[in-house]
Amino acid sequence: VDVNTTFTKNNSPQVPDEGGFNVITSKMLNYRFVNSGVAVIPDEQVVYTLKSLPDNIEPSGGLLKNGVKLVVDSTFTQKDINDGLITYKHNDSENFISSFDYSVSYGGEVRINDTFGIDVNPVNDRPTIGQGSSVTLKEGEVTTITSSQLSLNDVDGDGTDKVGIGFAIINKLEFQVTALPTRGTLFIDNDGNNQISTGDIVIDANNNTTLWISKTD
Repeated sequence: VDVNTTFTKNNSPQVPDEGGFNVITSKMLNYRFVNSGVAVIPDEQVVYTLKSLPDNIEPSGGLLKNGVKLVVDSTFTQKDINDGLITYKHNDSENFISSFDYSVSYGGEVRINDTFGIDVNPVNDRPTIGQGSSVTLKEGEVTTITSSQLSLNDVDGDGTDKVGIGFAIINKLEFQVTALPTRGTLFIDNDGNNQISTGDIVIDANNNTTLWISKTD
């Protein structure tokens, strides 16, 4: 910045929810230049150039101008920010802390290089159920129902940069048996002593079903 130019800056991290979006407002990002302490540079002449993008926007999110994805070297103005045209959309991943680098120029000259921080709030994601192949066995045989055939998974806290904060925690998942096999018996271990009944809650420390045993009549 030359000696005849001053500026004010409000560079505040925004906090959208996981998978959500926020408008980047002038309260978050605002540069104001004054030549020789007299003439204010018009907002439409204050130009931002992106030098990098947040690493938690692809493929479903983005940094956008009026709904159109921006890329490295894309530009927008302070007036675009003031008009609410610049938005950030999170990609619904467990990557919450990010940023983008930019320069600010007017009159064709770069005056500022800086970074804008992004801090996303984790939300409680629904567990997913994995169901693979069915169990096939001969009369009188015993087989183990493994996690490749039936499993619960919780992405919360998986690879997150905010592990243990808010909803960025892997929950303990459980199965409830609502109906039993019409031919055979379910056990919780392989000694045949812990038979499962309808309504039982089955929990495994690894959130899988490797301890379930099915025995045919």
